[in-house]
Amino acid sequence: MNASGTATVSNSTFTNNVAQSNLFHTSNGGAIDNESGTLTVSNSTFTGNFAFNLGGGIENSFGTATVTGSTLTAMTEKRTAAGSTTTAR
Repeated sequence: MNASGTATVSNSTFTNNVAQSNLFHTSNGGAIDNESGTLTVSNSTFTGNFAFNLGGGIENSFGTATVTGSTLTAMTEKRTAAGSTTTAR
């Protein structure tokens, strides 16, 4: 999600998703990538998601993310911490 968009995710399952990278783009957020938007996640499950850069499950850069009643398990990312990452201004 980019540039001030809004997304609400509830009662959902994200399993074994991959954010791919190539020579021109490094991908973030194996399941969800929030770039400057507003994200709300509730009562959802994230299992086995992978990102080549940041946020194996959820990546939040310069946006607002609220996650409640959800489980992130077995997330992997190549660059830093696995479950979710947040970058602030």
